[in-house]
Amino acid sequence: MKLIRKLFYTTLTTFTILTIYTISSIEDNTLRTNLELEDITNIKTNTVYLLNNNNYLEKVDIFIEKSDVKNQVINIINYLKESNNKIQSNYNGYVPKNTNILDISIKNNILYLNLSKEFLKEDFNITITGLIKSLLEIKGIDKVELKVDGNYVEGYNKVFDKSLAINKKYELQNRNNINKVVVYYMSKDNNYIPVTKYVNDKREKVEIIIDELKNNNDSNLISYLNSNTKLINYKEENNIIFLNFNKYLIDDINSKEKIINQIAYSVFDNYDIESVIFEIEEKNINIINK
Repeated sequence: MKLIRKLFYTTLTTFTILTIYTISSIEDNTLRTNLELEDITNIKTNTVYLLNNNNYLEKVDIFIEKSDVKNQVINIINYLKESNNKIQSNYNGYVPKNTNILDISIKNNILYLNLSKEFLKEDFNITITGLIKSLLEIKGIDKVELKVDGNYVEGYNKVFDKSLAINKKYELQNRNNINKVVVYYMSKDNNYIPVTKYVNDKREKVEIIIDELKNNNDSNLISYLNSNTKLINYKEENNIIFLNFNKYLIDDINSKEKIINQIAYSVFDNYDIESVIFEIEEKNINIINK
């Protein structure tokens, strides 16, 4: 009887240890790219783009009242106004304070928005880009048709989608082989800054992304990727990209999540895929789902 009892407890202990190990391994190898802040009350945030003190539009999570999609649009426009004193001191609003919403409707996931003429100030590129990008973060909005005082803005598309360039940088030597690549950096506040780069480089975009993150020389754009990191090979299968790196991908465990997310965000903005699988010398270390 004692032998049976001993075998039972030994088996139970072994099973428990294996279960805990398996669960922790799965959690360690899955990171979320949806960086919404959630607490035990299930309060969620909206993502908007705020102008930081270095004149970059930065991806920031904020708390605003969540209701239907239309009211979220109204609340975000008001939040982004220059007069909003609720914005932290290290960020700036950019929508002119006297801007009014003349008309707003949503149909087939397209937001039709007509703003008053006050919306267009002297330098409205940041104003348009930041606002449109912020509105496209709302679930249920895939495109935005923007009018000002009933007219389309000259020089801009009539309908905007997520391909809209943000924080544009032109690193061109000539007009040949121009490639448009979105690369995600980090700010000193640990938020993400997407930068749309135009480069003379006809390589695959994922190769450019890794090189841009390795060789960054802008002190206002932070990259945690070790300069010795090498993308050994990559492949795309069934809406998944497999990225195989050398051992320098993760040289500091404290920066692991930042590195993985920077690369994943960049890949998702450049490829129509659902997941990124990270490997170090062909051993899986992480999977990121869109």
